[in-house]
Amino acid sequence: TCTATDPDDDTLSYIWASAYGTLFGSGSMVTWIAPANEGYYYVRCIVDDGRGGQAVDSIGMVVQDFSNVGTGIPIAYYPFNGNAHDESGLGNHGIVHGVTLVADRFGNANSAYYFDGVDDHIRVPNHPSLNFRDEISVSFWMKIGQFYSSREAYPISHGNWENRWKVSITPSSRTVRWTIKTDYGVNFGIKDLDSQTQLVADTFYNVTALYDGSNFAIYINGELDTSSSWSGLILSTTIDLTIGQVLPNNPDCNFKGVLDDIRIYNYALSVEEIQNIYNESVSIKEPRDYLTESQILQTYPNPFANSIAIDYFLTGRGSTLTTLKVYNVSGQLIKTLVNEEKRAGRHKVLWDGTDSNDRHLSNGVYFLRLDRGESKNTKKILLIR
Repeated sequence: TCTATDPDDDTLSYIWASAYGTLFGSGSMVTWIAPANEGYYYVRCIVDDGRGGQAVDSIGMVVQDFSNVGTGIPIAYYPFNGNAHDESGLGNHGIVHGVTLVADRFGNANSAYYFDGVDDHIRVPNHPSLNFRDEISVSFWMKIGQFYSSREAYPISHGNWENRWKVSITPSSRTVRWTIKTDYGVNFGIKDLDSQTQLVADTFYNVTALYDGSNFAIYINGELDTSSSWSGLILSTTIDLTIGQVLPNNPDCNFKGVLDDIRIYNYALSVEEIQNIYNESVSIKEPRDYLTESQILQTYPNPFANSIAIDYFLTGRGSTLTTLKVYNVSGQLIKTLVNEEKRAGRHKVLWDGTDSNDRHLSNGVYFLRLDRGESKNTKKILLIR
């Protein structure tokens, strides 16, 4: 749609053009059928008043094929619930250096880390599990405390752009910069991508950066922000992964602000998974402030490979019989995780992906069902080994 006005109330004509795809219709609103190939395309509109006056504008659009859904496992998950432990089950625990536990975006105490921009950082010892090469997704929440005029700031990095990948904040444009290095024979394999969104200090953002072997993208708050194309296998490195710092023992580009809920996957998340991460996190407020029925609040990581933490909240007074069960897509009971009297409040249980006979389950979709009196709540989870 093109919106235009003329000070003389002249009749306006609209001329649409695009080098790719097909345009249908006329006037101020037309339909554009995207081309078959993925990429970034422009549609241009010229508005003419018939007396020599013209105005021109264009819009760029990303075309992607979302039918090819990747598969893999979560390699690391740092919810920062009082520590920097990896909750993915792979044991890639972080070692804290100077960072301070603070309230998260919902006001939960000791549930996020503040970095001072000077020397605070978290260091994750390098491990083969962190050096996957085909695809990658990195997702996290951040609140920027300060932009720097002459340097980037690094929320997370694994070897920086010289060795593997990193996510940084640019100094002048104040955007997210997602960089990887692959074995592709162009530009030494290095690819930068800057977000369209200009960031604002003291505001929480959910950032997801991904690469699937051909598509390279940044999502902000669950929505596609920008994308490009690239090729090659991601380079591996012997360097430790750093959070809040560019490289181990190098404070030149330290991040100042709050980081939380950092997730790393060895595959490119689907749009649905990215939105689920954002929306699931958004729903986790202080339960007693808004819940009138018992509810499963959060499952993490989801998808999961080895174990999944299930955070649930129970309403009511006193103790009431509560059950939490796992079902498959056919409605068959797989395992009972909770079956006892439980007091109202917040609770947590871990499930290792086994059935009632402790046999490991196959990959697929499963459902959690929480029952407490009249309250019943169901949540979908995905097991990927």
